Amino acid sequence: MTASSLLTRVLLVLVFAPGVLGAQSTASQPLSLADAIRLAAQDSDALRLARAATDRAIGQQLQARARRMPQLSGTASYQRAIQLQFEEITKRLGSGGDGNGGDDGGGFADSPLARVFASPNTMVLGLNASQTLYSGGAIGAAIDAAQSGLRAAEIGERSARAQLVLEVAQSYFDAQVADQLAVIAESSFVQAERALQQTQLGRDVGNVSEFDLIRARVQRDNARPGVIRARTQRDIALLRLRQRLKLPLDRPLALSTTADDIAASATTADAVARGVVMSDRDTSLTARAPVQQASEAVRVQERLLQVARGQRRPSVALQSSYQRFAYPPEGTLLEDAWRLYFPNWTVTLGVSMPLFTGGRIKGEVAEAQATLSEARARYEQARDAAEVDRSVAIARLAEAEAALAASIGTDTQAARAYAIAEVRFAEGLATQLELAQTRVDLETARAYRVQATRDVALARLTLALLNDLPLAAGVPAGITR
Repeated sequence: MTASSLLTRVLLVLVFAPGVLGAQSTASQPLSLADAIRLAAQDSDALRLARAATDRAIGQQLQARARRMPQLSGTASYQRAIQLQFEEITKRLGSGGDGNGGDDGGGFADSPLARVFASPNTMVLGLNASQTLYSGGAIGAAIDAAQSGLRAAEIGERSARAQLVLEVAQSYFDAQVADQLAVIAESSFVQAERALQQTQLGRDVGNVSEFDLIRARVQRDNARPGVIRARTQRDIALLRLRQRLKLPLDRPLALSTTADDIAASATTADAVARGVVMSDRDTSLTARAPVQQASEAVRVQERLLQVARGQRRPSVALQSSYQRFAYPPEGTLLEDAWRLYFPNWTVTLGVSMPLFTGGRIKGEVAEAQATLSEARARYEQARDAAEVDRSVAIARLAEAEAALAASIGTDTQAARAYAIAEVRFAEGLATQLELAQTRVDLETARAYRVQATRDVALARLTLALLNDLPLAAGVPAGITR
């Protein structure tokens, strides 16, 4: 089994198998990324549309195959004559057949056949069967077209699932990043508050000027709006996540899957279960869902062209009809009427061929040829776009990984610098301005690291899902192409 097929099966389990993931998360339980994906899939309009397209393709396939099968139908009818032509005929025949009212006492009017056909009641039961023997290849081509259409619809459904996974992951990690940035802002405020307290102590003993004290107070106060803004952004991000998952807007959310989990893993089975593909993933152009869809669309149009051309060829059909006729006289019970039935059984072998259609078939063939040309052009466009998507996804992953590596080093150095600055400030070897600047540097470095971790996680997940993603989805939203 290839990595791509394994990922697809894992995603199917991830999205559509609640039993594997456990019971639905409650307010007291952390919400994992897998739970979020499952919740989104339960009420996803995009997935419903994709499933409807697949169901429609299945119906079209059944219709196409039915044309190759025998067709059987039954009929039943009852006819009541208001004015019967046989009545006048029997009168004339009964008067001698000369139309002058003569009666020889033993004419056609007294015959059983006349009495039957003179009945105003006619009852018919029938069974009809037909089988197409030759259709000029149109039926076979229509079946092939329907099969290709079904494969394209199934690919589209898989693509919709992959897009859902990526979108939910993006919203999930955006909320997580917003929460981490709020924590960083709060930590920066606490550090500014502690610096102010140290400055106040220094001022009390006369080691710090009033200017430094004022500056420390300003730095503390300037950090407060940042905390408010970060908390607001976190609330908004969580609100958007709840909306995407269609959860109550007031439901508390605790996110258990971190971006570090995805960013740090790429080969283990557990990583695959979280949406990360194995290292031997197939990233060829022919593995991309949009390319496969475009290829199936070409096959559909090729077969439909055969269907259009097949109309010029003769068609051969075998038909059979078995009927029972009854003409019960007035007052005859229904159960007795069918005892006097007349059977009729016919078998017909028919051949039909269009001789002149006013240009209809020619027009349909021309339309099918043009549509086929369009499908082939779209296939080439899909291949070109898929190549760009793949290259961009790989490049963005490399860029995000490099940015993360750099941010980790910067974060470490900034934390070390701030620790040194705190010691120096406490010993009177550094100014309050130097301490404040190192604190800003530390906050910026931590924010960059959080964003870089999110970008790596989404870039990995994007590359993992790339085969099934729609075109132009090779770069997650939020990562500039």
